[in-house]
Amino acid sequence: MAEALVGRGYEVTVLNRSEQPMSTLDPDMGRLVHEAMNGMGITTVSGAEVTKILTGGDGRVRAVATDGDTYPADVVVLGLGVEPETTLARGAGLPVGAYGGLVTDLSLRVRGHDNIWAGGDCVEVLDLVSGRRRHIALGTHANKHGQVIGSNVGGDYATFPGVVGTAVSKVCDLEIARTGLREKDARAEGLQFVTATIESTSRAGYYPGASPMTVKMTAERRTGRLLGVQIVGREGRANASTSRRSRSPPA
Repeated sequence: MAEALVGRGYEVTVLNRSEQPMSTLDPDMGRLVHEAMNGMGITTVSGAEVTKILTGGDGRVRAVATDGDTYPADVVVLGLGVEPETTLARGAGLPVGAYGGLVTDLSLRVRGHDNIWAGGDCVEVLDLVSGRRRHIALGTHANKHGQVIGSNVGGDYATFPGVVGTAVSKVCDLEIARTGLREKDARAEGLQFVTATIESTSRAGYYPGASPMTVKMTAERRTGRLLGVQIVGREGRANASTSRRSRSPPA
């Protein structure tokens, strides 16, 4: 939305409650997104929690207030996140997990209920890196869930083994990609890990059109198991991060 509004000639300010934009990244990588957004003409304010939307006498929005500042506004777009909508399922006594999503087996059959299947944003899925269940609302996952459920309901057999947390985003010409665990995810799992960050280019430096990119990798200290990768850059970063996304890390 910030990109779309800037493209239409609006002055855009993004107020972000977190330390840096894109909480799907570690803060040091989010800082790169912050700097790039500012360079695109988007004013990005971190650590700013919105407390009020102020209106004028005509009822139209006039400003947005945080704990310490007020920002004039003609248009306000709210990004509030996603939660599983499982009210009906809870009322029917179906099992839900720690994130509020329905709990299923690998065939996406709701646990303990032979004739009920569930998929999409209302279910929790197995994280193949951490081994725990998570709620990840992505259309690509939902599409695969539908194919698995359709196969099983139709008498065939298919499974959805889990995810590695791959996501790709783009803001103007900035591309952001991540897969696996962030530092705080690894820390929450009690994993001992090391990180390495390199500055590189999208192609060989002598080749015309090379653009800068930052790559951060996180690995388990004892085993060397790759836990996660994050890339921020321009021109083709998403392909670099996800070209092997279908391959699951070792258990």
